[in-house]
Amino acid sequence: MERFEILMGDIKTPSNRASQQAHKAARIFPTYSSNPKRSNFSLYCKYQLLRHKPWTITPNNAWNNLEPSDDLLTNCWQEFLETSYAQNHVPDWLDKLHNILNHQEQCQEPNELCYMYDALEE
Repeated sequence: MERFEILMGDIKTPSNRASQQAHKAARIFPTYSSNPKRSNFSLYCKYQLLRHKPWTITPNNAWNNLEPSDDLLTNCWQEFLETSYAQNHVPDWLDKLHNILNHQEQCQEPNELCYMYDALEE
């Protein structure tokens, strides 16, 4: 993440546009599995937020400037997917929403599968 912030900080606007707010576009390359049963699902959520949710100044705005945790990132991704903006701008929006809702349901009910994946993440 540090390298990402450095790259974003290096972008300059042309001098004739100095009075306008600088618009920045992030190109996100890391790919993590969208399978909610995988141990890195929260990283998938994080990079999907950075890719699709509008944020300003710092990438932490994408998760409301809170300390990122697995639960926070998955909850923020779900909350974002429930917006009309996401419905109109995220490719395969409905599939992604169903995917995260299934993940949330699985981990709300105590079961062997959630415990197994929680143990893998520790």
